[in-house]
Amino acid sequence: MPKINCILRNTDCIIAATKIPDDSVDLIICDPPFGINESQFGEGIYRREWDVGAGCVLPGYVEAPKDYLQFTTDWLSQAKRILKPNGTIYIISGWNYLGDVLRAVNDLDLIQLNHCIWKYNFGVVTTKKFVSSHYHILRLGKTNKVKFNTHCRFGPQERENDRSLLYADMEDVLEIIAALVFPSKYRFRTC
Repeated sequence: MPKINCILRNTDCIIAATKIPDDSVDLIICDPPFGINESQFGEGIYRREWDVGAGCVLPGYVEAPKDYLQFTTDWLSQAKRILKPNGTIYIISGWNYLGDVLRAVNDLDLIQLNHCIWKYNFGVVTTKKFVSSHYHILRLGKTNKVKFNTHCRFGPQERENDRSLLYADMEDVLEIIAALVFPSKYRFRTC
């Protein structure tokens, strides 16, 4: 297996990106603030022991600015600049500002390669609208010629209960299972 060079940084992404050379990054995963006052989440919302009080939100967390489109355009411009020509950007977004994210993607001439839904079964309870129980995951590139590791987990012949594991792994709706969210209540196997 080839050696993987991976650097994780907990810093302002726009400032950090200015120190990275153009066209030098293979993969960028962006999970920007959703602009829904995440730092104000407390007991009783839906995270319970995973909320702010338990360290779910990192120290130094800053809410998204009011001008979400400009904020998104700023960090996405840097992401595009440092991305290799055949690299991939994944953006995780809630529905609240998905329109701003997509507008920035279009304004910057990035190509939307896929749009997946990440469904979870612990949505925020609401009384005047549908319960939000998913995130959007956008897969972007500078061109259509990006690497996609089709067989990174399963081969084409691997099956479970007469169903192709590869096909299930590549569906565009991903599901967060309760065992990962509430580990004390469920037993599950780790990889």
